[in-house]
Amino acid sequence: MKTFIILLLGLLSSGLCVAQSPSSMVDSLLRVTREAPHDTLKAEAFVQLVAMHRYERDAALAYGRQGLSLARKTNFLRGIYNLYNQMGVVHDIAGEYLWALEAYKMALPAAEKLKRPELIGSIYTNMGLSHWNLGSFDQALGLYMKALKFFENNKKAQGYLANTYNNIGLIYGDKKEYHKARPYFQKAIALTQSNSDSFNLAAYYNNMGNVSRDAGNPEEALDWFGRSSQIHRALNNAYGLGMAWYNMAGAYQEMRKYGLAQEAGIKSLEAREKAGDRMGIALAHNLLAANYQNLQKLSQAIFHSDKALDIALELGSNTLLHRIYRNRWLIFKEAKRVDDALEAHIHFKQYSDSLNLADADKRLREVEVRYEVDKKDREIALGQASLKQKELALLRRNQLIAALVVVLLLLMVLGLALRSRYRYKQQQQLAAANLQMQQAQIKAVISAQEAEKTRFAQDLHDGIGQLLTALKLSLDQTGSPESSKSMALIDELYREMRHLAYNIMPQTLLKKGLENALNELVQRLNHSQTQINFELNCYGMDQRLPLESEQLLYRIMQEWLTNVMKYAHCRKVVINLDFADGQLSLMIEDDGRGFDASALALSKGHGWANIESRLGVLGASYELDTRIGRQGTTLNIALSMPALTA
Repeated sequence: MKTFIILLLGLLSSGLCVAQSPSSMVDSLLRVTREAPHDTLKAEAFVQLVAMHRYERDAALAYGRQGLSLARKTNFLRGIYNLYNQMGVVHDIAGEYLWALEAYKMALPAAEKLKRPELIGSIYTNMGLSHWNLGSFDQALGLYMKALKFFENNKKAQGYLANTYNNIGLIYGDKKEYHKARPYFQKAIALTQSNSDSFNLAAYYNNMGNVSRDAGNPEEALDWFGRSSQIHRALNNAYGLGMAWYNMAGAYQEMRKYGLAQEAGIKSLEAREKAGDRMGIALAHNLLAANYQNLQKLSQAIFHSDKALDIALELGSNTLLHRIYRNRWLIFKEAKRVDDALEAHIHFKQYSDSLNLADADKRLREVEVRYEVDKKDREIALGQASLKQKELALLRRNQLIAALVVVLLLLMVLGLALRSRYRYKQQQQLAAANLQMQQAQIKAVISAQEAEKTRFAQDLHDGIGQLLTALKLSLDQTGSPESSKSMALIDELYREMRHLAYNIMPQTLLKKGLENALNELVQRLNHSQTQINFELNCYGMDQRLPLESEQLLYRIMQEWLTNVMKYAHCRKVVINLDFADGQLSLMIEDDGRGFDASALALSKGHGWANIESRLGVLGASYELDTRIGRQGTTLNIALSMPALTA
């Protein structure tokens, strides 16, 4: 990303901001989330925590989810808007643009209900940014123009208006319409200077520099970039400073001052690594790769290109991958690595097509072909009019024959396609029926097992337990010395019987529900051993799930934790259970040794097979994140659970 787009945080004031150092302010906000008397105050504190941690993806999103749980509970619109918008910003900074769009879409209804035009406009602007990063320029421009309607003639939205002018300028810059881009940047700079907004002013300087450079004025561009870097250095803003140094390096490259370009590129990489800017890190590596190629240091160029490619593939940015593959093609070509150069060139062309970068050349070739055909036809018409008539008649006949052949072929293909579709549909219906039957059989078996376990545990507790109690009373009446030893053995036998009944079917699960049963399970695990610390976090579990679903989820948890204790060699296990908007998510994460997930299907034991069977009955999806040689394993389970019971 060569330009600097500003995300609109759109943060509604909560009255929680105080003049403190960042660390002490975080501590104060965390205290509010624990001790505030109302959920709305807690939600507002989580909004501030997300904003302060927006460059720390996992921490910010965790705070956001906790805040949303509180805000939705009380229909706190201001909190819902702020949290979703802030989480979208976090995803955008992390390069997760599709996730960012989803977050902004969730924030939009709350902004509309609040009837705040500047907030609605800020959402459209941020959505435009996500589309811009995905390469959807026309969609981005449409959203920015839509946002202007909410900002113009609104004195409260002058900062938002400047930001939108800036982003429209960026889109025109990407479309190489620099004469349209400059006026929008000038409007943004004028508005921002009057508001004394240093952070955004630095960004607009940066973008004006990019337009100047792209228009063929690198010396003027360096002046704009220099102004931007001075502000970011004063603000100690590593993200913005990395962008300014990156653009300065690009200007130096165009001026063939490769030594200065290398220094600026390295400074950009250091700043972006400090900021955790994944997209920026990839761009800095790609720039350094091109610069080292210019310096004929091809091994260093390949090293930085590999780094850039790894990050770009992870982010899934087509625009970035297009740039990187173009540089890799040129580097490998110069290094005489023919196979690597060919592969890079193929990828470069593929991404060019996906971004419609080859459309102009294609249209030009079509015009040239049409021109040559018309020219040839005119020459034939002038010299051989009678021959042309015969040729035209022959051409019409051939076209008619060709058309008939094409129609016949199309009919044949259509018939084969319909037949294939019909057979495929039958196969799918048969497979679906078999799968439904298998799931019904599995569900019946599991239901019968759970019912039998419940009955057996109840009989064990009520029948044998009562007999042991009666025997103890009988021995106690004898008063003999031997009876005290017997009573101790009976007590031990009674404890073992209760433990056995719990393992077969916990009464807490039947009477109090899944959350209480899991709390009891975690407490038992922590009390029974000291090597592993188990932690349980439940959100939104205010009502009970259907008993069958609770039993299945409990057995899945029980089976997985047993395997973790046996094989993971971990010290901590964190379990998060979250229910919101009819969606239940369960995450079990440990810090032990990773393993090959594909080995589960080949296992001779029944543990994983039992888990998969129960997941199938629930209709749940799961994702297992682990690999050999990496610390930590995470199991994520998600399912729709619309029907709740009190």
